[in-house]
Amino acid sequence: MGIKTKEIPSYPVGYVEHLDMYSMDFEEFLWARDVPAQSIIHIKEFFERKEKVPQAMHERMLEDGSQADVIDGKLGIYKGALYENIIADIFSKLGKKLFYFEYRNQIEIDFFIRQDSQAVAVEVKSAGNTKSKSITNIILNHGVKQGIKLSSNNVSVSENVVTYPLYMAMFLK
Repeated sequence: MGIKTKEIPSYPVGYVEHLDMYSMDFEEFLWARDVPAQSIIHIKEFFERKEKVPQAMHERMLEDGSQADVIDGKLGIYKGALYENIIADIFSKLGKKLFYFEYRNQIEIDFFIRQDSQAVAVEVKSAGNTKSKSITNIILNHGVKQGIKLSSNNVSVSENVVTYPLYMAMFLK
């Protein structure tokens, strides 16, 4: 806006306080939407037990996360990148270092995170089709023992891959 504060030797009013401000994480967003803390704790229990969230609660969480427009495809080609950026933001706020993996244009893993001293492959899926050849390939051929898929689907477990709804990414500590 044309203001140059570095050239001003002093400020004419009282004092100046510098604050570092950050965007809300998803849990803070839910609080702002008046989702009770007990509901978040209840959802975390499903996460920890790797059990499906009751369908009504699952649908409500997708709505609270304002994910419905993205899931319905209302953001067109941008939805995949949007989800990946949201998950990257969540992971960085959890203090996780972000790692991406691509191998010979055949395998692409959105993120690697560390859990229980293991590297875990994480794929973010925005479409209804949540199959992940890359996670399967990296588990079978590259020594990775576990994968996580984040999508609009409910919790499910199959062999070495756990699927969680996107709103549960905040619990991947």
